[in-house]
Amino acid sequence: MFNLKLKLVSVLESLKSPGGPKRKAAIWVIALLMLAVTAFVYLMGGNKYVYAHLIYIPILLAAVIFQVRGGLYAAIVAGLLLGPLMPLDRATGEMQQPANWLTRLALFILVGTMFGLAVELLQYLRQRADETAYYDALTSLPNQNRLQLVLEEAIRQYRSGPLKLVIFNLDNYIELFYTLGTKATTNLLLQVSRRMHYFVPQGTEIYQLQTNKFCILLTPASGISEEELLDKVDFAFNTEVLYVESIPVYVEISSGIAAYPAHADNAEDLLLKAGIALYAAKRMSERYSYYQAQTDWTSRGHLELLSTIPGSLARNEFVLHYQPVYDVEKCKIHSVEALVRWRHPVKGLLYPAAFLPEIENTALINYFTRWLLARVVEKLAAWEKRGIILNVAVNISAKNLRDEELVPYLAVKLQEMRVDPARLHIEVTESAVMEDLKQATKVLTKLKGLGVKIALDDFGTGFTSLASLQRLPVDIVKIDRAFIRGICHNDKDRAIVAAVVTMAAALGLEVTAEGVEAEEVLSLLKEMQCDHAQGYCLSKPLPEAELLRLLDCPEEIK
Repeated sequence: MFNLKLKLVSVLESLKSPGGPKRKAAIWVIALLMLAVTAFVYLMGGNKYVYAHLIYIPILLAAVIFQVRGGLYAAIVAGLLLGPLMPLDRATGEMQQPANWLTRLALFILVGTMFGLAVELLQYLRQRADETAYYDALTSLPNQNRLQLVLEEAIRQYRSGPLKLVIFNLDNYIELFYTLGTKATTNLLLQVSRRMHYFVPQGTEIYQLQTNKFCILLTPASGISEEELLDKVDFAFNTEVLYVESIPVYVEISSGIAAYPAHADNAEDLLLKAGIALYAAKRMSERYSYYQAQTDWTSRGHLELLSTIPGSLARNEFVLHYQPVYDVEKCKIHSVEALVRWRHPVKGLLYPAAFLPEIENTALINYFTRWLLARVVEKLAAWEKRGIILNVAVNISAKNLRDEELVPYLAVKLQEMRVDPARLHIEVTESAVMEDLKQATKVLTKLKGLGVKIALDDFGTGFTSLASLQRLPVDIVKIDRAFIRGICHNDKDRAIVAAVVTMAAALGLEVTAEGVEAEEVLSLLKEMQCDHAQGYCLSKPLPEAELLRLLDCPEEIK
């Protein structure tokens, strides 16, 4: 029934086209129907009989298709056809009185006009309902409901593809909202939608999925690849800032891309896969990401993998590898960072990217982090008995900062194993801290109270101000690899790293450079008087046996 209604609406929409073949055909149908009714009334005996009421059929049909004007014109023609020339009773030859056929003409006009008005009103109400259901009230852009219909039609049209769905996310929208307020961010969204219209191909629509998410569907007729589209987006928003209430605003955009039929075979799945790709891009701090099945946490395989984690922990299938952190000046191991590996009985050795993001999306992350902290503390105690005094860093997530049992659990474990708390370094990313600065400061202060050291990881990628950094209970700042890898050939990256090293020294903080992959980078860090460095140039993450061998014979493994 619903599909029948859609087809009927589609036919009526096509009849609106002036001069269209279907419109001309409708006129001919109505005209022939009127002549047929007129002839039938005459043959059946004239206007005296009930058959004359059949003339309402073409009148109402004209009103449905052509609204008021159609109903009015059809009514006049019908009134004339059944008027003075049509006998009242053909058998007796009695003709109609003028008052009779004029009254009938007036009645036809009234019915045709009123029905045409009713049709126009219904079409207006349907149009308003469509605007509400299929268009965003603020930007007037088509929304996700409209996109769903367009995707289904595009898949029917391009059965072999390819179709590319690109979702754009305004990453810093929340920060801008709380900084600028509702009115200003509303103006910002309008500017973003207008600017997007300048770089999309003609005939390509922009859809607004959520407040800060926009989407573009690329078909073979678009004449542009997704790579070209992404370049245009970068150019549109990076070459010129937006101004909101005279305030220059920089918009950060990440994108997710999914393709039909490569990634999905229907509209709903294509939209879902593009959203998953967007999430992956944001999680990895990338400009864009294509959908990849191996990183899809919604797949059955990932859900099954997630369900086996508690049992795997109990069976000691998870192991720790350790990446050395070197003292830049002395070129000696200063500490290590503990990294988890999963010795899966079927899939082999799995790296954190294969399971940690999925764990972080569940309450299991708190249990997993406590297990990790317990293993590290136990390892510190075991090494101390062998005469190895070494600091070990452990990463915790944003969700761990909301775990009320984290600090008490770690306090008991440190006391139980009689480990010096200062040898344990807790690393938390800058973005995790800034999700809830007040809560993060509270928990990190408690951890600091235990005697452990706090490291701010991936520094430079979030929104930490100097004032916030001064208030945070931080001992170590770890500069993100995105800045480190460019310091030899990028003046801006080099200036940023030098400024962070100087600032940290002034605040009494240690600095660790992440992602050091070249000797010249290490030499430059030494000139800047950076405290520590880690990266593949120095050492990859090592199993415990190889780490201990490296500590005994530093020249053997590098």
